[in-house]
Amino acid sequence: MPSGLQSCLSSITAPAPNLPIDRFEFISVREGMKLTGLGRWAFMALVNEHGIGRKLGGRGRWRVNRIALQLLLDGRDDLLEAFRAGERAHPEILEAYRALRVPAPSERD
Repeated sequence: MPSGLQSCLSSITAPAPNLPIDRFEFISVREGMKLTGLGRWAFMALVNEHGIGRKLGGRGRWRVNRIALQLLLDGRDDLLEAFRAGERAHPEILEAYRALRVPAPSERD
């Protein structure tokens, strides 16, 4: 891995404390790159800047929260901040879950 990318990745300390880690909401970096049309470096910089992803486990793979990414792509910074702070019941956040066909936490078994 190029040292610049390694530096970028190692500078990511932690996502927002309430950023969910579950199979329903997380996508791979590759999937996120396809959705945004960005290359790996640019995409990881976006993830880092907005705290919408995390590395699972010590040497695990990176995962990006799909809901947070969509809010960011839609320019909904206000909702992204609320989402990162733990808000899941806001009607527009629930709409993002529905639009992405992701079950909201309140709808899961």
